Amino acid sequence: MDVDREAYWRGKLGAIRIGAEPVEAQLRRRFLAMLVITGLTAMIGLMLLAIFVAFGRSDVGLRVAGVVILPATLWFWLDYWTLRGRVNAYRRERDGGPAG
Repeated sequence: MDVDREAYWRGKLGAIRIGAEPVEAQLRRRFLAMLVITGLTAMIGLMLLAIFVAFGRSDVGLRVAGVVILPATLWFWLDYWTLRGRVNAYRRERDGGPAG
């Protein structure tokens, strides 16, 4: 891969560092971090729900948890899926496979 294409991919991949360690290992570590983040946000959502249930307003608790937790979790996963797609495109180009 030439220097210009490598610079292009460095910009596209952001947090994934080309040449530091295999991109597959970096992506795997990021996936595991996403699982932990999802678990933490789920626990926060359950705590919010439990507080509202304790005061007899589970409907409000579900809304609050849904408004606060779900968008953040979806945003994190969309970011991961986008990065995974870019890593796969980089690997195809690096390995000389089809560019599509």
